[in-house]
Amino acid sequence: MWRQAGPAMFSQPVQMTANTECIVSYKSLTGTYSATGSGLGSGLSVGPLRTVPDACAYTHSADFPGSRSTASYLVDVIITPPPA
Repeated sequence: MWRQAGPAMFSQPVQMTANTECIVSYKSLTGTYSATGSGLGSGLSVGPLRTVPDACAYTHSADFPGSRSTASYLVDVIITPPPA
């Protein structure tokens, strides 16, 4: 169950399905961000989450990211499993 992206909380949990691509994004109000170059160039697996190589995307002018990148933009996704 997906409840939080960065410091933002969703009002309702977002259901996630195994082996389905999800997009997590944020928009900087100041136009600045932190990044680690090539941070996700080879992909990453942590617990149940994984990324493919070059999984990051960015935009400077639109709301939906459209350009791919190997950089890690240092945004954490917090997953809370549903109750058993």
